[in-house]
Amino acid sequence: MIHKEHALSHLIARTKAANEKETVKFARLKDDLELSFFTATFDERPESTFVIHGYYLEEHEADDGNSAIFEISHRSQFRSDRHEHSIKFRVDREDSRKKWPNALNRALTTTKE
Repeated sequence: MIHKEHALSHLIARTKAANEKETVKFARLKDDLELSFFTATFDERPESTFVIHGYYLEEHEADDGNSAIFEISHRSQFRSDRHEHSIKFRVDREDSRKKWPNALNRALTTTKE
């Protein structure tokens, strides 16, 4: 099965691991709500992949004032903060900062219908 991809193929995102160390990843969002992070631009296999159906988006300006922090979260049907899954990443490039919220909002809005 071939999936169409949004125009967000291989945009640079910075992710933080549990040890709070920030690393550069390349992100791709597909039309089937699959968000993948890659180590290198043209890697065929993602380092991690998330199906973001039912997630909601929050956007914040980073402390440096030059980048945006995106957090997409999903709360389980049990109303408890302990059951929330969150994916947080930072985008530095100005053009990418504009494209990511548009694409994520468009994708996440379709899951609410």
